[in-house]
Amino acid sequence: MLDLQAISDNQGWAISVVGITTVFTTLIVLSLLISQLHKVLGLWERRRHIGRALFGDKDKKSNKEETRLSWPAQEAANSFDLLAIRTGGGLSSLDQLLELAEKRGVVVDQKTLDELIACGRLVEDDDGRYIWQCKL
Repeated sequence: MLDLQAISDNQGWAISVVGITTVFTTLIVLSLLISQLHKVLGLWERRRHIGRALFGDKDKKSNKEETRLSWPAQEAANSFDLLAIRTGGGLSSLDQLLELAEKRGVVVDQKTLDELIACGRLVEDDDGRYIWQCKL
């Protein structure tokens, strides 16, 4: 009873088709889940913003105060605060601040400056120059 007739008699063909279908269906579902995982992770990263949008904002702060700085921007802001304090608040323009930061080894790129402007740490004055707002 080790031939193809034995397989047919014991419904082996049907069992193998069900097994193959189960395996391929599982692989397809798994590949779809993996391909969409970035969307789920994106939702997880924005869970606070989504919660605020759905349930309302509990505290009525301005958007500039709610903006959280990235790690490089926060490090640059801390360094700028310390530089401004060390100079006695004499840093009025962004050019002076960047020049002093460069001498001290603080690296600042354009993205970091954009974040600092967006959160209100760098404010444009009437002359079109940016002034540092020290938070310490």
